[in-house]
Amino acid sequence: MGPIGIARLVNATASVLESAAKVTRLVDRVLKKVAAKNNTLQNLRDALTCLRDDIELYQTLLSKADAAILSSRWGAVNQDTNALEEALDHSKLFLDFIMRTHTPEIGTLSEAELATYNHNVEFYRKENMKAFKLLWYNLYKHTFSAHQGEFAVSNQGAKLSNTLSTAFSLFKSNPFIVADSTIPLNVLNSNKDTIEQYEDMMRRTGKGWVEGRLSIKDAYSTMSSTDDIGVLRGVQISLFELLWTKALEQWQVPLESQTEIVSEPSPQVLELGLEPEPTPDQRAAHELNKLDRKLQTSISLANKQTFTTAFCGMAKAGKSSFLNALIGASILPSDEFPSTAWPCRIRHVEGQKEPELQYDQAPFLVALEKLRDWKYGAAMKQFEPPEFIDDDTPRDLVDGMNVWQWWMDLHPTSKDNLEQFESPHFQLEKSARGMEAVANLLFQLNDIVRIYQRYGPVFGVGTTDWPLLTLEFPSLSGQKMQGIFEFIDLPGMGEHLQRFENLVKTVAKRSDAVVPIVSLLNMQHDGSLQTLPGIINACDLECNAVICTNLDRVNSDNEERQNSLVTGAFWPNRSAPPQPGIIRCSALMGISAQTLLAMSQNELPVFETFWKPNVGYHAAYNILGKTGKKAYKRLEYDEWMEEIREQITESGLPDAIEASFEGIVKQARLRTTLQELRYVYRIVCNRTNDYSRILQGARRTKAEYDQAKERFKRDKESYNKLLDEWEADEATKIAKLRGKIGQLLKKVEEVANRSILKAFRQTLQNKGEWSRWWLPDQVKECSNEAWELDINGHSLEEFLRLSQQALSTSLNKLRIEVTPIIQKLQQDACKERGDDLITRIKKGTFEEDTLKQQIEQNIAYELPSAHSMAGVRRTQIKAIVEEGYGILPAIYLAIHSVLNRGSITSFSGYFTRTTIHTDTIMETYQKEIVVPWVQKMEKNDEKTVMGAVAVIAKSVFNQFLTAEEARFREELEQIAQPMDDVTLERKVKIYGNLVATKAALEEILRRTEARMPADRHQDVPIALQRSVSSI
Repeated sequence: MGPIGIARLVNATASVLESAAKVTRLVDRVLKKVAAKNNTLQNLRDALTCLRDDIELYQTLLSKADAAILSSRWGAVNQDTNALEEALDHSKLFLDFIMRTHTPEIGTLSEAELATYNHNVEFYRKENMKAFKLLWYNLYKHTFSAHQGEFAVSNQGAKLSNTLSTAFSLFKSNPFIVADSTIPLNVLNSNKDTIEQYEDMMRRTGKGWVEGRLSIKDAYSTMSSTDDIGVLRGVQISLFELLWTKALEQWQVPLESQTEIVSEPSPQVLELGLEPEPTPDQRAAHELNKLDRKLQTSISLANKQTFTTAFCGMAKAGKSSFLNALIGASILPSDEFPSTAWPCRIRHVEGQKEPELQYDQAPFLVALEKLRDWKYGAAMKQFEPPEFIDDDTPRDLVDGMNVWQWWMDLHPTSKDNLEQFESPHFQLEKSARGMEAVANLLFQLNDIVRIYQRYGPVFGVGTTDWPLLTLEFPSLSGQKMQGIFEFIDLPGMGEHLQRFENLVKTVAKRSDAVVPIVSLLNMQHDGSLQTLPGIINACDLECNAVICTNLDRVNSDNEERQNSLVTGAFWPNRSAPPQPGIIRCSALMGISAQTLLAMSQNELPVFETFWKPNVGYHAAYNILGKTGKKAYKRLEYDEWMEEIREQITESGLPDAIEASFEGIVKQARLRTTLQELRYVYRIVCNRTNDYSRILQGARRTKAEYDQAKERFKRDKESYNKLLDEWEADEATKIAKLRGKIGQLLKKVEEVANRSILKAFRQTLQNKGEWSRWWLPDQVKECSNEAWELDINGHSLEEFLRLSQQALSTSLNKLRIEVTPIIQKLQQDACKERGDDLITRIKKGTFEEDTLKQQIEQNIAYELPSAHSMAGVRRTQIKAIVEEGYGILPAIYLAIHSVLNRGSITSFSGYFTRTTIHTDTIMETYQKEIVVPWVQKMEKNDEKTVMGAVAVIAKSVFNQFLTAEEARFREELEQIAQPMDDVTLERKVKIYGNLVATKAALEEILRRTEARMPADRHQDVPIALQRSVSSI
């Protein structure tokens, strides 16, 4: 009956998922069509997404349930099974109703009707959740608890040892959950001595539970039975499941306690955009609701076990070539083909020998329709560019030249693809299978994006819609690896730096790691060592590895210097990189040798099959040299195979593959695990302290209450005095920070002004752009820093456009380099303020240690968010001259106004020629571009940044001092009307389980942190680090 019941539930979840996906797609289509943002429709889509996430988690967990174990005990949870199945059926009926009745006109529904649907989706989601949690907890209780491992806690010699033994027995049968008992536990809260004994036993019990689970590695590892990190992760998720399915419900604050009046927020809170101060019960309820979602997300990710690594770098740095070598197939666009224009996910699927490509076709079809409307490919085949442009040139010919210049830069393959796209008979395949079909479809998808983004808006879809390539990776074939390994190939960073940075931020949200790739051949010239570290830091990512490609094309004698350059750029505060660190390889050499190896499995291959321009030729040439066939004839089979294997080893590819799968992914997952644990631990600590305070109030007499109230009053005065003294030196700290940032920005402005001259020179020297627009005598160089232009209105507009593009690129690179420096200065200032406050609290003399610990712990946790807010609010500055900013008309008018003031001959018409000095344009660029660009970096007052620390610190103080005052009011009411025995016993049990939960989390945290690499730093690019040092 067990397996049948599970299969029935899995089918039910699949059915609901299918219906939810259909409705979500329907809403997506409508959202793309509405001109203005429809918040109610977007809310409905968000609710549907949450519902799908929930159902997917139920399906995953149920599918993994051990039917053999469940079959003998299924009767105990049969009722829960029926309840979940009924809830899922109701959800499906409702979703099918939406599809059946509103498919054509859902976009025309009123706000009220959409809001009703949103409310109903939330209702069914909660019903599903309630039913599933009950089922899953009871499955654990009746089956999985038998596999929790043995552990014991001694209470011999303790007072109330029988009561303590009862509490321990309750925990063993219902870990972390309140359960009924025949012996009442109220006596454990009789006095300070008894409650401390209870706390001590529950701490040992929580730790013992972790040790017991660790003793059964095979049952609870989420990565590998021999992997300590995986075992710890499994124990963590097992604890999270217990908390999520049952314990959180018991910790919840009653609804009637959440309706207290909230005080008006202060002006500082409003200025910084912070949330108003909640009441203590509202805070606890809010924290528990967030914890519920956090636990669900962690459980879902752990059970999916998808390990994702994204690779970023400059255009043509070798990202796709490296991934081709990683997956053992030349499928992704690389080398002589056009570069990657749109992200692609690559996933290892054991046993899938033929590659397969799946993707969401809808956004590509929209772009394809636009390309057909524009017909640029057909137009360019007939276009004959003029020898030069003059006053009589028709405007349509001028516009045609703009398209033609871009057309000339297109790769021949892309030109052929555009010709196909514009044909009314062209059909874009919905998917592809097989090496050639997948490669062709990938080229087409990349070209659609590349060409569309050149003349259309930014092409954008959600990360889940990125094309997915699946196949078996030879490097993972046959290995027993639990989980899904996925890589993301990102477009290279070219001119559009802001677009690239935004893309890295997007992919970072769904990846375990983002790994930079730099070319050893070009890294000193392509800007990768200057821009990539800045982007990694701006996206708040940790960099533990850098892939260095083109190993075979550089001198091995320079390895030490090359490594030093990479270390200095990505880890300037370290003498050596962290692990895995710098990974040197040659993707081309590796995949070439792999190809030769595959061709030579049984015998020496025919010479002509590899001695030609194909993938295998590179390694073959390294082995045979120029003599080729003569050298090949002298080789025996074993010698040939040994030479190939040596080529593979020298390519560095095996080490790179091992690091990509093992080091990078595991370290990233370890960091994620720590973040989850610390977040859960903080909330559990707060709730533990809340219950400790409730029980303390329940056992105190009126005289003890009065004494405690007086101690609290004195402590409150001490805290307020401490806070006032800490804030007194704020002006000095702000002035110090402003001075540092001001000196840095002066240097930045100098570099930006020099970038104007660089942009002018680049524009005037670019003959490919200007040979058909100006005659040779139209440009006269007056000096190294000034030119005289004999120019008409159209040519001036073109000069402004091209020079601003060049300046935009320079300023964006400068911004990316400067951003982490300003962020570092602000973070250091904020950290200094926070550390100073924590030191004052530690040194302060306070009478209530528990309150002191709460304030100190939450200050330490909350202040990093102030550092982060400082970085985000103050340093994510967009360049004034980014593409699409629309500054060209403004600059053109500014130049025009200068000309018309009489300083230079007046413009009398668009095609009228006049003489203009670049000095005039430079002054305008400085005034209209550089000065506002720098001012935008510094316009937010630094007091706001530092004030964020002060406001958050005050918020934490107020939060706990206000909560303590509220507890004293409640305690006074309890003295007048004591808590009944049933309520008191329940709170004693909840408190004991919270203490055990806290101890279990501490033990998992301790063991996990011990596996983290030491000496981790927040790094900034080395060149600008020196600038900070000089300041």
